[in-house]
Amino acid sequence: FVEGSSNRMSIGDSTDAPAATLELTNASDGGVPLLQLNSNDTDKIALDINAANIDANVIDITADGLTSGAAINITSTSTSTTAGSVVKIAATGNRGSDSNAVVGLDLDFDSTAGTATRAFRIDSEQTTGIVFELDANQMQSGYAQGLQANALTTGWGLYCLSTSNNLNGAKLAEFVATGNSTDDY
Repeated sequence: FVEGSSNRMSIGDSTDAPAATLELTNASDGGVPLLQLNSNDTDKIALDINAANIDANVIDITADGLTSGAAINITSTSTSTTAGSVVKIAATGNRGSDSNAVVGLDLDFDSTAGTATRAFRIDSEQTTGIVFELDANQMQSGYAQGLQANALTTGWGLYCLSTSNNLNGAKLAEFVATGNSTDDY
């Protein structure tokens, strides 16, 4: 229904005033996704969001009832070998600050127990190449990578493990500085 006094529209099972300009509501027994987008134009963007937000989230997802699914699940079965990314996050504006932390990707994971719990995990099945690459070639001061574990009482700040019986000259870790610096490193 359309609520003319507020220029808002509700589609689906909602019976109260729309809580947004366009509100979609499905029933708990609807049996279908709330929204499905099918884009068949192969060289056009399927979903384009242009937001003028300054101090509110552009996309806000609350999934408090989640038990075994994922709040966001992105899958690609493409076998194309041309360059591309499954997810790309780019902050191209110069937002550096000495007093305010401007973060490109912020994971705030508040689980406090569970030895099987991970805040960040990469599971790669590739057999060659690089699994994790950190390019900080423009860094002139500060840290390219920082590790803090101030509450650590047992365990390790950094743990490297290989159970391979075939290292054959491979190294579990190597630190190399090839520049002409005369300072200690």
